[in-house]
Amino acid sequence: MFGLAYDELAVVVGTFVLAARVLYALARVLWAWAVDRPFVGLTIWTMQVTGFALAAVAVGLVSLSGIPRGARPIAYPVAGFFGLFFGFLLDLFLSHRQYRLYLWLAARRVPLYCEQLTAPDAEMRKHAAERLGLLGPYARPAHPDLIATLKDESADVRAAAALAVVLTVPEPEDAETPKAVRAALRDPDPRVRACAAALLVNFGAAAPDEVLPALCDGVVRTEEGCAAHAAHALTLLGPAAAPAIPALREAALDRVPPNDLAASALVAVGPAAIPVLIELLDRGDMVAKSTAASAIGNMGEPGRAALPALRKLALKTSDMAHHAAKTAIKKLGGDIA
Repeated sequence: MFGLAYDELAVVVGTFVLAARVLYALARVLWAWAVDRPFVGLTIWTMQVTGFALAAVAVGLVSLSGIPRGARPIAYPVAGFFGLFFGFLLDLFLSHRQYRLYLWLAARRVPLYCEQLTAPDAEMRKHAAERLGLLGPYARPAHPDLIATLKDESADVRAAAALAVVLTVPEPEDAETPKAVRAALRDPDPRVRACAAALLVNFGAAAPDEVLPALCDGVVRTEEGCAAHAAHALTLLGPAAAPAIPALREAALDRVPPNDLAASALVAVGPAAIPVLIELLDRGDMVAKSTAASAIGNMGEPGRAALPALRKLALKTSDMAHHAAKTAIKKLGGDIA
């Protein structure tokens, strides 16, 4: 075909597809930056395309290398497998570099976003705060503007700004940010209160009783971003977060969608949370069940109260939670049957 043998054609086509994949990655970054939209990176189909293209190149090169005919039934599958594997790795690398390039380009717009935080249109102010939050540490120069936006008349704008302040990861030595956000604990919007409380916990700048009401509201009543940071803050509080157990139970079992980090926060609370962890073994999703089982297994004698629930889980279908339950039973000195 086209004057090429099949092995040569495989190398040419595979190389062409790989080059096209790199150009496509660059084009997606530039498009997302040009239209000022969040960048969406890795997709399954691009991984498959990259993997099969590199596998074709690998098989073609093996064929061109003049390998003896008797060794080809082994060499071709091995080359194809490793080509596919390294193709997946290459796609992961490209996706990571794409995201870094997008952040670098978008960071050039930080001054523009800061200007937009004071625009007359609330939607534009919210958009600017959300974009600054997506930039993470790249948006640290915008901290003063974001903190000023915590007094915005729009609750949605204040919530976006509060989340952005958390996501931009203030420097640990920054003593002004905790002082500035403390007033936000009295904000009428639970999203703003939850993010402010989470930031204060991250800085170690608040007593548990000062932030627990906002965090309990946050894990249940706010959308995923704020709820996740509230749960993480409760995890950092550890046993001091025991008063939040009812809220964490609701967040893990009754909230739609469930707060995925609520189980980790319950684990951090310790033995006081065992009754809820036992309930998670029965009603939680697979990740929550696994987290609960592993934690109970490390609690020693207090965890033996969960042995019946662990046995029930261990006898169910084989999955990650099943194996975690079996391991926990062994650690607690119990029997599976």
